[in-house]
Amino acid sequence: MAAPTRPIEMAGKRLRGFAYLVLLLWLAVAGAMLSALGSHWSFEARREREREFAFRADQYRLAIESFAAPINVNGCSNLQQLPVRLEDLLEDRRCGLSRHHLRTLYADPITRSADWGLVMEFGGIRGVYSQSLAEPIRRLVGVKTYRDWRFVANCGTGAV
Repeated sequence: MAAPTRPIEMAGKRLRGFAYLVLLLWLAVAGAMLSALGSHWSFEARREREREFAFRADQYRLAIESFAAPINVNGCSNLQQLPVRLEDLLEDRRCGLSRHHLRTLYADPITRSADWGLVMEFGGIRGVYSQSLAEPIRRLVGVKTYRDWRFVANCGTGAV
């Protein structure tokens, strides 16, 4: 009786060794796939931060253009001027009229800080840019880093 059970035991040991190799192979393939997936998620998160950066910087540009637009309310003729601080865009009380050019002060999604680079001109803020030296995903002419990507308000041709 001992003779027939011995070959069966040997076959079981061989199968267990094969199952172990299949498990190791499966773990290696799963690890490689998870690594590729993580890399893709990281790239997509970076792309989304860049999209949000472009949106927020453009909101600052539009708010500066709105602030600099000349107003004539109740006989108060306001000369075209630029904001001195970003906080000036939240509530503009020139000429006794409260205007809101920007809802909130946005943080820079690239650096994840509230410190924007400011394009200063004629004693006021003309535009914003990121302080990051990282290379953007979008390819723009003359832009090698986020710091080179400027969002500057078009305030007309008159003196500001």
